[in-house]
Amino acid sequence: MNNNAMLNKNITCEQKGTDYFYPAEDRKLLCMMFDEINQKTGSDIHYLAEIDSLIIPGSGEIVNKYITKFSSESVKGYLIQQMVADRIIDCDDLILQLYLQFKRSKEYVAEPGQPSPAHIYVRYDNAFNVLKSRRIEKELIDVVRNPRDAFYLPLTVCMLASWKKPEMLDVLIRYLSEKDFIELDVENCGAQIYPPKEFMVRELRFSAINGLKYYPSQETKILLEPFAVDENKDIQSAAKRTLKAISKQLTRNGCLQT
Repeated sequence: MNNNAMLNKNITCEQKGTDYFYPAEDRKLLCMMFDEINQKTGSDIHYLAEIDSLIIPGSGEIVNKYITKFSSESVKGYLIQQMVADRIIDCDDLILQLYLQFKRSKEYVAEPGQPSPAHIYVRYDNAFNVLKSRRIEKELIDVVRNPRDAFYLPLTVCMLASWKKPEMLDVLIRYLSEKDFIELDVENCGAQIYPPKEFMVRELRFSAINGLKYYPSQETKILLEPFAVDENKDIQSAAKRTLKAISKQLTRNGCLQT
């Protein structure tokens, strides 16, 4: 299916109310916002599916004006890329605040059997990774100390690791080594944790292994070596790649011990 066909399908789903869900009040706000965007940019958009699928240069300021007025966390998630694309002033802090609002919302954790909020959190993850804002570095590190947020924001975790802050090393080591930290993140989860704990632990371990390549040391090698023989072949491969990268860096620095 080509892009136009996919967009038309998504618009039809939005019209039928089978995708891109939002309350009637948000629909009214969307219509007002679309009118302003169309007038300013010469575009012709009428559906959330369109603004989610397209980058509309010049729309970011108008989105910035409206985005906090929407009640739907999904709508806000779909809109943030327009602010990122236009590099709206202070949008880094606004997007962080919107993520924290999402974190406090009922959409943050899906009940078992209910749709995942992945369509929301992947858009925040992409936004933080594209903006690469050092202004909110401390706040983002605080966010990913929570295991569910680190699971939701793997690109952000890797970005923060690449900045080589000591505080981030502690976060990565925790996700590499511990198995029971997910138990601490059960508020809003009801009786069950979703996605399953084992899946979250594995994905966080991947993020940790990937991020540790930015902290080359003998100590990091020692931490990683058991995972190079892990029973999970994917974990094993990831650990071997990171160990190889660390060894190269240590050799380059004249620090490799045999």
